[in-house]
Amino acid sequence: MLLLSLAAVGCRPEPTPPDPTETATHSADPGTTPGVLAFRGARPKNLLMISIDTLRRDHFADYGPVTYQDFFTTWKNESVHLDDHQQCSNWTYPSTSCTLLGRYHEENGFIPVLRSTGLPFPYGQRTLAARLHDEGYYSMLVSPNGWLSDEWNNAQGYDDQSRPENGVTTTVMQDGQDRVTQAIADGHDRWFLHLHLMEPHAPYIAPLSYWGDELLGVDPLPAGWDLDTDGGHYDLVNHTEDLTPAEKELLLTHLRARYHGELKYLDDQVEQMIAQFTDAGLLDDTLVVVWNDHGEQFFERDHQSHAWDLNAEENNAFLFFWADNLEPRAWTEPTASVDLVPTVLDALGFPANDRDFSGFVLGQAPRNRPRYAMSVARDGTLQSVTRLGRKLIFDWDEGKVTAFDRDTDPSETTNRFLATNPEDLALWDLLLPRIASMRELVPREILVWPADLPHPEP
Repeated sequence: MLLLSLAAVGCRPEPTPPDPTETATHSADPGTTPGVLAFRGARPKNLLMISIDTLRRDHFADYGPVTYQDFFTTWKNESVHLDDHQQCSNWTYPSTSCTLLGRYHEENGFIPVLRSTGLPFPYGQRTLAARLHDEGYYSMLVSPNGWLSDEWNNAQGYDDQSRPENGVTTTVMQDGQDRVTQAIADGHDRWFLHLHLMEPHAPYIAPLSYWGDELLGVDPLPAGWDLDTDGGHYDLVNHTEDLTPAEKELLLTHLRARYHGELKYLDDQVEQMIAQFTDAGLLDDTLVVVWNDHGEQFFERDHQSHAWDLNAEENNAFLFFWADNLEPRAWTEPTASVDLVPTVLDALGFPANDRDFSGFVLGQAPRNRPRYAMSVARDGTLQSVTRLGRKLIFDWDEGKVTAFDRDTDPSETTNRFLATNPEDLALWDLLLPRIASMRELVPREILVWPADLPHPEP
């Protein structure tokens, strides 16, 4: 097993976190970081980014009760890992776009829509790749997912794009390694490689050896049930109303076993390929960034897959930073996907004080910051805001508001919304202007105002 061992970390004092009562400002000095990403010696020169599709946070590394990924657990714990992290959406198109822009969509003026009316991203987006291109980087994207590609125009700024038909992790990472090797041979002094991994996205089809043991003693799937193809998977999970409770439980058992197998298979493949990158010397002067675009639901909200809800199963996220000279630590303050770009730019030594960013350089956000998410997808239009452990979600179609205490109920199982609760009213006040912005951007979507909360219309 590849050992990503770092030098002893006790040789310098722990960086002081920001005062949570102060209003944060973006870094004005492009040559410094706020101390959270503390490098021993020079900053890394290159950037390897790995985004992972549909990897649920409480099933990643050691964030849940069961560890399915030994390699990722070791790697994460030898990194700077963000332990209270959220994504801006619950499906790939909007979540990758906001992450690579460092900007929420309501503020960017364009809303990705999961319907036939959906449009590609407008031109002129200042993505991370575009910003690094301006700094002399040669940027490459390998993504088998069309939602992150030139098909939807949200992969702007990359000098080279590849969309392999085979979404197997080793195929994607080998493609990336070959492109970096060629870029170096062509004389590119600085490179940025972004690998988007599709496993564990449905259908969950890891080799049987990775999940078969979990189904020992469990009844096989009935004849005609197909979980091996994309169409068969979604046909089953989206039409369970005719299944008996026993049939639905059997389906769930098989889905979970297959998903767990995907996590183990992903872990082994990434370990193998990172060993290859290391042996080739590609990580010697490289910052590695690993994150997920969204999670996955297993009927916790009466649905399976994603693009349904903005609750913990689909909205919680992970992000970690690794380099061979980076001091590892856990960062427990609230962070959001829009923090990635300013943090990476700052870590590489470039200006990160762009006022267009919705996010902050890691360590510069106030603890009481609001974090937002949105989705126009399978269940209509949703928006959410999280602040100081309280999360409020607004369902446009139903005019329904729910609220959760994430400190005592991190899985968001119990709706604690009260229209008279000052905390909920404060969150609603934060969400109202974003609802107004969304309404202008998606005027065809149904909007039903909640009867028991203030709103701009009678």
